[in-house]
Amino acid sequence: MVRFYLLIFIGCLPLFGHAAQAPIERFEILTPRPFGYLIGDLIHHEIALQTRKPYTLQKSSVPSAGNLNYWLELRSVALEEREGQTVNRYRILLTYQTFYAPVDVKALSIPAFQLVLSGPDRDLNLPIPAWEFTMSALRELELRIEGEREYMRPDAKPRPLDLDVHQNRLSLFIAASVVTLLYTLWRYGQWPGRRRKPFARAARELRGLRGKAVDLTSYQQALRRVHHAFNQTAGAPVFAHDVERFLREHPTFLPLKAEIRAFFDSSQRIFFGAGGDLGMDHDPWHALERFWRCCQECERESQ
Repeated sequence: MVRFYLLIFIGCLPLFGHAAQAPIERFEILTPRPFGYLIGDLIHHEIALQTRKPYTLQKSSVPSAGNLNYWLELRSVALEEREGQTVNRYRILLTYQTFYAPVDVKALSIPAFQLVLSGPDRDLNLPIPAWEFTMSALRELELRIEGEREYMRPDAKPRPLDLDVHQNRLSLFIAASVVTLLYTLWRYGQWPGRRRKPFARAARELRGLRGKAVDLTSYQQALRRVHHAFNQTAGAPVFAHDVERFLREHPTFLPLKAEIRAFFDSSQRIFFGAGGDLGMDHDPWHALERFWRCCQECERESQ
């Protein structure tokens, strides 16, 4: 490394005749370790340069990426430039890749090149010296055998992963899913072999009627189906004057007392009123659907 910097100093000596007139304020080459490289390794160099104005770096003097010889490639070149009031700052990043395959420890070098500075009177050459490094072989030329085993060790076998934690989490997830599914089936009357309650049985038929065209006939069919659910729940026909008795026998429907009375009153107008007014709201189907869903919720509470 002492020789390396000495060569740089000697090469730059003509540029430093007088300190006050020196065109270069800073010049530094940053290199990695010069040993221990194998075939395919990347080698990164950095050149830091600071020149006094009006001296500037000729960008064409910066080497271009490409093959330098049969075993060395300049993979990438990056030039960063910052202009100050009195100085110009440059940062050159060079990435080399070596493809040499030595059979033993081998000394090699990255070729030298020159950077050119453009000045007011003449151009100045800034030499970048060659950089020496050593490469090692991937394996010996002749394979040594100690006893009955090869000297080179085989690739390390992958360590088995501890799956107990994941298996426990998976078991808990499956158990929670099964419990949730069973509760959902029980809650919504889908339990195998379990007979659905009246409003739950009416839900599918009412949804089928809801898909048809909105007319008085289909709406009356929906009303009859809801009446049938009330009758099945009570075990006897339920009329408007039987609402109080129905609520006493089935207290889970008490929160819908006003809605149940409104339903029976509206049904009375639909079937027996003049003109068959659909009533119950501007959107009678929406009101009826909301009502039977509320009844179904009350029915679930009684399970």
